[in-house]
Amino acid sequence: MIYLHGVRERTLRQSTGLREAIETAGLRALAPRTGRSWWLDRIIPQFDSRVTPERFVVGEVVAEVERRFGVKPPQIALVGTSMGGQGALRLSYRHPTVFPVAAAIAPAIDYHTALRDLHKIPDGDLFANLYEIYGDVERARQDTAILHVHPLNWPRHQWFASDPEDWQWHDGAE
Repeated sequence: MIYLHGVRERTLRQSTGLREAIETAGLRALAPRTGRSWWLDRIIPQFDSRVTPERFVVGEVVAEVERRFGVKPPQIALVGTSMGGQGALRLSYRHPTVFPVAAAIAPAIDYHTALRDLHKIPDGDLFANLYEIYGDVERARQDTAILHVHPLNWPRHQWFASDPEDWQWHDGAE
């Protein structure tokens, strides 16, 4: 599996409960780091000036999973929290034959609402780069994960969960 970190950029090692569940299940995981890239198919200068975060995962990370673990699509699952949860869904919606399994924990699916409510949200600065990426709420909304679901080709295995503490992402997960 590939673990996509959230907006707070916590590593898998720091996500103790999730890490322990992965280890208990005997799964192998790779956890790439891209900063607050939102796992988009857009150039994010803070990540890379030539490769989008999506292309990085679909290309280099998938190749690394195959090299390290001998596993290749369609045997790769995506798991993510917050920003990474929406990234896991988004990437699996855009590439369902590569990632037929996606698990999203408190997925920031409706990240455009964070952009809209930036001044009202505690830790709103965590979402400030969305304004740099999109410029306005409607552009962000039109690029959300859910709008990338193809009616005839989608990941066959999806799982959503939302912690009661992550009230901001309940609507999207619902």
